[in-house]
Amino acid sequence: MKGKFIFLFLLSLISTFVFAESNDSFDDYINHFKEMTIPMEINSDSIPVYFPRGDEKTYPQTNFNIPNHYVEEFICNDTIINCQDINKEVFYTYGFKFTLNSYIVAVVSIDCSNCYSEFGIGVDDCLMIVYNKNGEIISQKIIGKYSFQHFWQGKFESGDDSYILSLEMKNGKILKLKDKMGKYLEGDLKYIQFNINSSGKIEEKNIKTKKCIVESGLNKYRMSYYKILEEW
Repeated sequence: MKGKFIFLFLLSLISTFVFAESNDSFDDYINHFKEMTIPMEINSDSIPVYFPRGDEKTYPQTNFNIPNHYVEEFICNDTIINCQDINKEVFYTYGFKFTLNSYIVAVVSIDCSNCYSEFGIGVDDCLMIVYNKNGEIISQKIIGKYSFQHFWQGKFESGDDSYILSLEMKNGKILKLKDKMGKYLEGDLKYIQFNINSSGKIEEKNIKTKKCIVESGLNKYRMSYYKILEEW
């Protein structure tokens, strides 16, 4: 009986140590995200503001890429992000977060430098993840895609009685050029509503799809911008 008690005591001690170590890892991981307030508007034209890449000259002491062991522990799962996708050509970048009662909502950028769209190389996915306070993934969704063919605009707002957070996204996809220089383009614009319910689950609803004309160019970050000129 005494031996059984000692065994259970040691097992409890080890479990407590592992849990504390895991919480320390999650705290270090989540503290790299910038805390934001609601409401908040987002736009793919300003990706470096939300997901700073930096360089050794500008930010000599900062690494904005998420280490692989944190990607495996806090981002990968069996549905959206598979750990087998971790390689030298895919970078996961710290972004921003919202702290909402029992949950933390983090937004990550997934930069695939060797992925292609119909208009060129390089694709960024914008991933929203809901964690509980212990760092366990409750749910996650890709909320937008950026490339030479894709762009997004959105707004985070407080939810109603049924939801703790709402996000309305406009996800654009360029389909063809309207002029030889490629300044004016035509494509589809999808309106999508993402709601996080009281259980931390992300619910996705397609609202509508419209045609659009956009103007393109380079912004101050030397990235492509897309200005919506017309929808129908």
